Amino acid sequence: MSTRHRTARPERSAGQQARDLLVAAMPLTERRLQLTTVSTAVLEGGDGSSVVLLHGQGEFGAVWIRVITDLARSHRVIVPDLPGHGESVVNDGRIDNETVLTWLGELIDQTCPGEPPVLVGHLLGGAIAARYAVRHGDHLSHLVRASAASPPDTRRPPLPTKRRSPSHRSCSGQDPFEDGP
Repeated sequence: MSTRHRTARPERSAGQQARDLLVAAMPLTERRLQLTTVSTAVLEGGDGSSVVLLHGQGEFGAVWIRVITDLARSHRVIVPDLPGHGESVVNDGRIDNETVLTWLGELIDQTCPGEPPVLVGHLLGGAIAARYAVRHGDHLSHLVRASAASPPDTRRPPLPTKRRSPSHRSCSGQDPFEDGP
C-alpha cells in the first residue's frame, strides 16, 4: 500500500475567503506586481482612460466593488491592495511615507500606459493620493478624494485670526474677531 504525502496548504481565514468571493464576482483579473519593497495584489480590467482606486485603512481593493463594474465599462480600472493591506505584503517589514509614494509611482508607471490616470482615494488612500498629487501632479489627469483627511504637507495656511474690515462687524457693530467689548 502506498501513501501519498500532501504538502499542507495553509488554511485561508474567513476574511481571505470573503475577499476571494468578492474578487471572483468582479469583471477584473488579479495579478501580483513587485513595486519597491511591496509584493502587491492588483485588480485590473476594462478599457479606456485609466482610473486608479486606493482604499482606506484596514480595507482591501475589493471594497470598491460597488463602483468597479460601472467604471470598467468605460475605463481601465486599477485597484491595488495598499502596502500591508489585503493580499499585499511588505517584504522587509517596514513601510514609511516615502516608500508608499515610490510604490504608488511605480504602480502608475507599470499599469497606466499612455495618458495620466485619474487617481481616486478613500480615507487613507485619499491622504496617500493627495501627498502623491502634491509631488507628482503632472503624472495625474485628476485627483478625487472621498472622506479623506489632508496630510499636514497638503493643507492650506491658516486664515488670519483678526480682521479689521467693516464688513466683518456683527449686527451690534462689534468686530466678531476682536476680544471683549
